[in-house]
Amino acid sequence: MASSEEPIHLYRTLSPYYSLLANHRHSVCHLSTIMKFEVKKTPQGYVWDEDGKKNYIGPEDEDGLCCPNYGCVGPNEIVGTSVSAISNVYVKELASLRREALQMVQDIDKELNQIQQGKFKVVEIP
Repeated sequence: MASSEEPIHLYRTLSPYYSLLANHRHSVCHLSTIMKFEVKKTPQGYVWDEDGKKNYIGPEDEDGLCCPNYGCVGPNEIVGTSVSAISNVYVKELASLRREALQMVQDIDKELNQIQQGKFKVVEIP
């Protein structure tokens, strides 16, 4: 008897933090590809077969991200229950990077201004 259950899919990609490390020429994480794959739900989370090997990951949290500290997904990847759960991680990280960059620009402008106004000490060494 064939199962009439709808297949369950999860979505997987590189974490934004790994994206930053892998893309060393830029200081901005880049989301290029999200992989969609079929899984089976279990009481402990999700399981799927890949090359004849069973893989597993813990259940999702309130943001739709599956527990990264449980299962076979490494620290360089994130897994979520939807494309939006994955993209939200990138949106949050990019917003954080933007805030840091704006603060850096303000700090640079302040330092340039002080230097241009000669607001620094010259200490004479005896």
